[in-house]
Amino acid sequence: MSTNLNVLFDTMNSLGLAFRRNPAGELEVIGDTGRLTDAIREAIGEHRQTILLCLPAAPAEAPEIRAANDIRRQLEEFGLWLGRFAAWAQPRYLDTIDQRLAQAVDTQNQQTVAQQIEALREEIDGINWAAEILPRAFETEAKHSAEAGAGPAEDPEEDGGLPF
Repeated sequence: MSTNLNVLFDTMNSLGLAFRRNPAGELEVIGDTGRLTDAIREAIGEHRQTILLCLPAAPAEAPEIRAANDIRRQLEEFGLWLGRFAAWAQPRYLDTIDQRLAQAVDTQNQQTVAQQIEALREEIDGINWAAEILPRAFETEAKHSAEAGAGPAEDPEEDGGLPF
């Protein structure tokens, strides 16, 4: 059974519902969609293309908004990555990362933020790699130092070394 397009618009209006075109160009129903009945959903599906022709194009997303959203997405992804691969980092190191990211974000340039994130990832990957490799080297060095009568190595934290 086919529903007349005018009847569909009247029904939608009486239920406080409306149509709009989303930025992707797809049809959306605005309002309390719980009020949609199966018959209305079927009629919408039947007249989808005609309804889209009646709607104005969705407003284009402003470049500034698109850039801000992209930067936010980059930061969220990096935050998840950081939590997974740099859980060892002490607050002082994380503060340095945060400062560097804030400077990049302040430029509002997506590429600058991406470059800073990539640089930070490479540094963290290097630290993670060194953490796996260097313990054996330090054990060997400590053994030879002890055999040679050398004292214990200095603590790098006391001299402003790496905070991890």
